Amino acid sequence: MTVPIYIFIIAIIIVSISIYIAIIQRRKAKLYRDLYENIGDDLDGVETQINVMLSTIKAIDAKGMFEADDEVGVVFKSIKDILIKYFDSKEDDLNK
Repeated sequence: MTVPIYIFIIAIIIVSISIYIAIIQRRKAKLYRDLYENIGDDLDGVETQINVMLSTIKAIDAKGMFEADDEVGVVFKSIKDILIKYFDSKEDDLNK
């Protein structure tokens, strides 16, 4: 019993398509893995910058330059509270 040529050609096409799809998926996986690793590095830099901002805000606030009774003081206090909440939540995540 011989296999008709069209079945052989269809099988070759299906295998070729499967190999092509596997190669494309492997490239995408490598790309996403590299992006994921870079995001971690970027987030460390952002966290450092936010930590510097919080230190600067605390230093400015220690001088009493911004009072909470005017518009600028309210915004300043809100920013400071947001940064403090961020670092408090980061510390809670690290302690878990």
